[in-house]
Amino acid sequence: MIFPGPVVFKPALIGGGTYCHADPWDQRSALFFFLFAKAIGLGVPFFTTIWVCVDVWWKGYLPKQAVPTRVLALFFLRLLVVFLVFWLPAIVLFVPRNPWARFAGITWSYIQGVASATAMLSKEDVWDCVKEFSL
Repeated sequence: MIFPGPVVFKPALIGGGTYCHADPWDQRSALFFFLFAKAIGLGVPFFTTIWVCVDVWWKGYLPKQAVPTRVLALFFLRLLVVFLVFWLPAIVLFVPRNPWARFAGITWSYIQGVASATAMLSKEDVWDCVKEFSL
């Protein structure tokens, strides 16, 4: 039996009240937290992104000439760069037990949505579609 009982987490106001996040309370919850919650929440998106990048590079899906697939690949590359620029520092800042470092990491990661939208709108045809959109 992997989990002999319920997983217990600390109550609210974790991190000195700077943010609300589940932290391990005892050894059993720490095992669940780091082996499953953190592995799924951080590991799966990160390693999937790395795997896709390596696969595109290895199979040569990014052509050297200016063809439509290259433009599309570069569009997604912008989003990948935004993802890595915002989430890698956020993960590094989240590791220390200092609540203010964790708060800074979480706040930095929240800005990723605005940066992703900006990166998408930097593509001319996407910007033109947004400008022509009417409710």
